[in-house]
Amino acid sequence: MTAELRNLPHIASMAFNEPLMLEPAYARVFFCALAGQLGISRLTDAVSGDSLTAGEAPAALALSGDDDGPRQARSYQVMNGIAVLPVSGTLVSRTRALQPYSGMTGYNGIIARLQQAASDPMVDGILLDMDTPGGMVAGAFDCADIIARVRDIKPVWALANDMNCSAGQLLASAASRRLVTQTARTGSIGVMM
Repeated sequence: MTAELRNLPHIASMAFNEPLMLEPAYARVFFCALAGQLGISRLTDAVSGDSLTAGEAPAALALSGDDDGPRQARSYQVMNGIAVLPVSGTLVSRTRALQPYSGMTGYNGIIARLQQAASDPMVDGILLDMDTPGGMVAGAFDCADIIARVRDIKPVWALANDMNCSAGQLLASAASRRLVTQTARTGSIGVMM
């Protein structure tokens, strides 16, 4: 059994019966993929009443983990005095890694990297490179509070790079400045129960 499959009960406990801030289309794909991995054949959308089957999730988006092996243990990159902190995938309260891992970024990792970059004399500013549909409510507001505190020490920019929705928008709202690429998707602010 792979490490990703052993973590499924942990992932399920964070996804079910928790308030989530997710872009609705991503939520459907995520829950269909997770249901398929957990052996659940049908899900019902509580808002619309639509039934979803595990087979509706595109195969490319199924929970397969990080096939490239472990990522390089690096807190952030510095380019021209700017610390670049990737914030990608589903946002969760905690992960064991500082960097995004297996399609998730932990608020705890974002906070740790922000604090390191804020105290790094080689860093003049911090760029949150955002590509996220959102995620858990738990931890999101605490992370946004830390971003707001750090922006008083060094400028913090949030770049919506492809997608920055829901909980990602909450984090970006705490930054000194928000930037959007020409084709990025932003918005979807709200909470799903």
